[in-house]
Amino acid sequence: VKINNYISSIKELKLPGNALDTLIERLGGPSKVAEMTGRSKRFVNGAYVLRKVSNIDERAEFQKSAKCVGIISQAASSGISLHAERGTKSEKRRRV
Repeated sequence: VKINNYISSIKELKLPGNALDTLIERLGGPSKVAEMTGRSKRFVNGAYVLRKVSNIDERAEFQKSAKCVGIISQAASSGISLHAERGTKSEKRRRV
């Protein structure tokens, strides 16, 4: 009975969302933000959703300016450069 009371109390709490998911939503959502992390899932509307895009694909979208914001975690930062490079479709300034 005590455990059920605790579970009920927890369900009633108004906890903030995941910081990274909240940030991505505030910056325009996954269609505008390139997320390069070690995560395989996102929390959307109260449920976990598999990420369908790889870090490499996200980087490419960011490099060609299809996504205007890039978020990169330490887990994904090894070997990835987000600098404007010659040869990419867009050499404009990056916001990371």
